[in-house]
Amino acid sequence: MSIKLASKPVIAILGGIGSGKSTVAKLFAQSGGALFDADALVHELFKEESVKNQIRVHFGATVFDVDGNLLRSALAKTVFADDENRLFLESILHPLVLKKAEDTIGNLAKFSESSFLVLDIPLLLEKEWRYLCTYLVFVACNDEERLSRCKARGWTEADWKNREKAQMPLTNKVSFCDHIVDNSVSYEYTVKQVNDLLKLWNLP
Repeated sequence: MSIKLASKPVIAILGGIGSGKSTVAKLFAQSGGALFDADALVHELFKEESVKNQIRVHFGATVFDVDGNLLRSALAKTVFADDENRLFLESILHPLVLKKAEDTIGNLAKFSESSFLVLDIPLLLEKEWRYLCTYLVFVACNDEERLSRCKARGWTEADWKNREKAQMPLTNKVSFCDHIVDNSVSYEYTVKQVNDLLKLWNLP
């Protein structure tokens, strides 16, 4: 897949954990774009028997409940505490995510009425999937606010730091991006920045 094959812009939303990437992605999508949410896709993949079987063989029954449903919190604690386990899980999920993203880009060009596609894929740069995108937008937010948001999800500071260590340093990530949205001021200011970028790109 190449962005040359996509007749409409593909916008990736990147940033640190707890920066508000999903909020910014949804704001773009609400303005005429289709949204590809990798986390939502992974949530669905965890329900597929083929995926669950591979996870069960590697991690055992302790990451499943009595009904055979995956316990995502238990799995997360295991994979973010051990790079080998994390890489194994990624080897299962990421090819499926990439295939779906490429298919979505192809379908957008052929069938969708949306003016553009928004990719909310946290590890897009780490996986070298930059080629999928027309624009990269970095969502900036200070560490204190990001940690506060993660604690509101029920995470500890250690959880947040472990997940952050599994990603590219933010100083590196922002250097790849074409634009920055500051999500640490107010919701209204974030909306304004999104609208300004859409005007810059002549979208929708």
